[in-house]
Amino acid sequence: MIKKMRKIFSDDYFNCLARDVLNDTFDLNLNDKKECTGSDKPDLFKLDNSFGVEVTQVLSKEDGYCMNLFQRGFSKEKIVEILNKNKYQQYFNFSNDTISYSLPVEKTKKIIDSIKEKLELLNKTYTIYDSNGLFLFASNTFGSELKQIMCEYEKIKASYKCNFDVIYILTTTKLFRYVNNVLNEYDINLEKYRK
Repeated sequence: MIKKMRKIFSDDYFNCLARDVLNDTFDLNLNDKKECTGSDKPDLFKLDNSFGVEVTQVLSKEDGYCMNLFQRGFSKEKIVEILNKNKYQQYFNFSNDTISYSLPVEKTKKIIDSIKEKLELLNKTYTIYDSNGLFLFASNTFGSELKQIMCEYEKIKASYKCNFDVIYILTTTKLFRYVNNVLNEYDINLEKYRK
């Protein structure tokens, strides 16, 4: 199942999902750079070259497994059955028919490390746009953890010439948008993006 999940959740899948969520939520008219130019640094961009977005995942194996089941449209009952059989039940929660999963322990550090890594690449190999964004797929998290992540980002970015003007973090139910030291939260229904 994990090997099959890797095929279903390729970089192309995440890039398309990020593009669709951003275009639907903010009417950005983003395009997949690889489809348009053969390059993928960053993954998404506006045709007028005013905005580019790098897409990455900060998901553990358990998160990926659970997201796979959710996105493939399994019923709640079938997901519980599969998770119990594969000992992943501890990472998956159901409330009011909403399915969420949680990354064990070091999620905040993983997200900060991923932001640092992408900042380094932005400053070395990525095409720089008038505005640059980062889109992170993460497990359900947040509250004070998200504020801690954004505080760390503010400290880290001082070391780099080019920075992300906006950071998006998508969970199973929320899209967080951090821009100009302001954090906004948007409800997202990923059901509409199921394959």
